[in-house]
Amino acid sequence: MDIIFKLGLILLLSIPLARISQAFKLPKVLGYLVGGLIFGPYVLSIINEHFLEVLNPFNRFALAYILFLVGTKLKIEHLKGSMRIVLNVLVFQFLLTFVLVSVLVLPIFKDIRVALFIGLIGVTIAPASTIAVIDELGAEGPVTSSLLLLIVINDLLVLYLFSAFLPIVFKEKLHAGILYHFYIISLKYAVSSFIGLAVGFFLTYIEVKTKSELNMTILALGTVLATIGILETYHLNPYVGAFFIGFIASNASIKHKKILKELELFDNLIYIIFFFISGASMHLNLLIPMLPGVALYVIARGAGQYFGAYRGALRGGAEKWEAQAIGMGILTQAGLAIGFALLIGSKGPAGVTAMNLILSSTIVFEIGGIILLKRGLMSAGEIKLSRIIEMESRPILDLHFEEIFSEFLKQLGYSKKPRSGELRVKDLTIRSFNTLRPEMKIKEIINIFEKSKCHTLPVIDEDESLVGVINLRDLEEFVMDRTMEKLIVAEDLVRLNSPCLSPDMSLLDAYKIIKEQEVDSMPVCENGKVIGMLMRKDILRYIK
Repeated sequence: MDIIFKLGLILLLSIPLARISQAFKLPKVLGYLVGGLIFGPYVLSIINEHFLEVLNPFNRFALAYILFLVGTKLKIEHLKGSMRIVLNVLVFQFLLTFVLVSVLVLPIFKDIRVALFIGLIGVTIAPASTIAVIDELGAEGPVTSSLLLLIVINDLLVLYLFSAFLPIVFKEKLHAGILYHFYIISLKYAVSSFIGLAVGFFLTYIEVKTKSELNMTILALGTVLATIGILETYHLNPYVGAFFIGFIASNASIKHKKILKELELFDNLIYIIFFFISGASMHLNLLIPMLPGVALYVIARGAGQYFGAYRGALRGGAEKWEAQAIGMGILTQAGLAIGFALLIGSKGPAGVTAMNLILSSTIVFEIGGIILLKRGLMSAGEIKLSRIIEMESRPILDLHFEEIFSEFLKQLGYSKKPRSGELRVKDLTIRSFNTLRPEMKIKEIINIFEKSKCHTLPVIDEDESLVGVINLRDLEEFVMDRTMEKLIVAEDLVRLNSPCLSPDMSLLDAYKIIKEQEVDSMPVCENGKVIGMLMRKDILRYIK
């Protein structure tokens, strides 16, 4: 029960910590990290070492799932133009960071083997922090795509090199020789990649065959989790497999956006627990004693990553501002670095010191790296201004007591009557509006959207009842695909169980629903029939 209590406590604390972090114009994952530090073993000790040990398998799963999410963000069409930049950045930042860190820490450890592996650990970039910040800020663009692709290639390469060379350099007993050892490591990568690709295509197949959105989401989540578990059980590479599942699902699936939208709650739960655990795993007790070494490592790694990425991006054809943004976006370091540090810690006294150095420095890089990542994405113009304004305008602790009390009274039958002169939904409803039919093809749907004032249109059946709605964004995947254009009808695209506004609803309540649905308009229904549409822009001038 102690584990259940602490998980519940983490979820409860995540909301105020996220709000506080956002109030300081910082990503909410930083609040989770700081929460883990404060409630972890080295401050309040509520999240203790035993709890972290029990959840260690969760960390490996979470990291694999996060690489699945990274894969879903990468579209082939967006990567074609950035591949040259990514490869140049990879080479320059990898070599510069590896050499700088290895050379500068060598006098501290006086063991070239340990120094080389610290250099290799220095190259790792935290995928979890990057994808969490990108998701929270809704970042999109060439810099975002380049960062995600770079992180995947970089970390999978480091993972391969680390697992291949660690037993050789430290002269561990290899059962069948060095060449066979490299063959097995390479085979595991190849098999994991193949399984990921196969499962990705299987996932797209069952998506097409499944009509219910709920069943589709459950099948998708179950498939991903089961595959990660199988790869882990048979000592293959769950990170490689998970990435390729996401990548294929993103590029081959016609419904992946709907699934990812449904998975957002699960994604957030993963982020909250993962970053709390990451924060608690950071050895705050080592930071002060290791300060000289930490400072040296931070300077060496920071310079290697930033200047290597900057120079590589310019060489790859990026603009100066893009190169700066990429350099600022790759400084985070946590999960993989901590795992590698623990392995190094088993390699004698120098290994223990190296482990302590990495564990203490992740505090600096994770907190500072997240801040710089946000700044880099903002400087690249890949975060919508509206998203920033919305985040920064939220109160730190808005407990919504008035809304809660009003809702409770409403359930008891004591609905608050609108004040005299208060506008309601029916007062701003547009009575002349376009509708769609379930059997309409893509071409017909687009033609109607071109004539409409709204980006969201209702789908009406033959009884004039609401089937659901279609948003203009739902058509993005099909407008360039002539094959799908002939196969897909409105019924395949419709957002089922979409809420319908009541004519007597207050404008404030209606605005909250429209905002939650992330649409520009919603249908207004009376007696099960659509009587009009309410536009978000029409509400804004009246609500306070």
